[in-house]
Amino acid sequence: MQKLLGGHANVDDNVIHIPDGNYRALTIRSFDAASGLWSIWWLDGRHPGRLDVPVVGSFKDGKGYFYADDTHNGQAIRVRFLWT
Repeated sequence: MQKLLGGHANVDDNVIHIPDGNYRALTIRSFDAASGLWSIWWLDGRHPGRLDVPVVGSFKDGKGYFYADDTHNGQAIRVRFLWT
């Protein structure tokens, strides 16, 4: 993890191991001090031209709750990312 923007953002370079083979992905996070919300983007090395919509949320009682509206196979979905 590398801190950026004076500590209001960070990025990780990940190596993901799955049965189909390894791939790399990038996580980009930014903190909005005015709203108290984090935004988290995912850039998948298997699809390097597509940056996923950010999940947005905050931490409460030691857990992070993040949400986004997105699409999957052309259908609208609600994404939840739980950081424990």
